[in-house]
Amino acid sequence: MKNPQRINSQKMPPSEKDKTEQSRLIDLSLSH
Repeated sequence: MKNPQRINSQKMPPSEKDKTEQSRLIDLSLSH
């Protein structure tokens, strides 16, 4: 089964991908 999030991030322009990565990192640091 393919990871839909991975496919989605590949379609996104790099800036959008960066934003997603950063929000994920922020979410991780907030949850800890």
